Amino acid sequence: MTLIKYRDEFIDLLNTLDKVCIEHVINLISVRKTYPFFVIGNGGSASNASHFAQDLLNTVKINAISLCNDISTITAIANDISYEDIFSEQLERMGKKWGVLVAISGSGNSKNIIKAVNTANKIGMTMLGFTGFDGGELAKLIDYSIIVPSNDMRMIESTHSFVLHYIVNELVHET
Repeated sequence: MTLIKYRDEFIDLLNTLDKVCIEHVINLISVRKTYPFFVIGNGGSASNASHFAQDLLNTVKINAISLCNDISTITAIANDISYEDIFSEQLERMGKKWGVLVAISGSGNSKNIIKAVNTANKIGMTMLGFTGFDGGELAKLIDYSIIVPSNDMRMIESTHSFVLHYIVNELVHET
């Protein structure tokens, strides 16, 4: 594949996104700025989660944390309980009603993400999701879902990164 073809595929994906949903997400984040934000993901999505939480905290000045960053906590929970619980256990301790969970999962079917969303729902948190493929189970469980309709994980993760940066940009420049 040429660089131009890859770029064109990326632009085509951006053009398929639900722009109204993205604007709703920006508005929701703006309204909930005083509540805690938790961001989760696996693999490349964990990297996007960490980057987004850092941007929210340092650039937008929102109390945000990536639950992917504390390797000691993650491995202790995975070892003592199960890998499926690495995010839900953290949310049970730190999650707050009206807080926000941002779940990033390319497939939308990661068991630890789904369990965390169910935990956040019980707490009374608002849930935002970034998925790919057809949205998977995650898209059915959350309040706002941004789905990248692609089966290519690299394109999904790149698109998520682009949208997350766009959201931060809009939050920084809001009046």
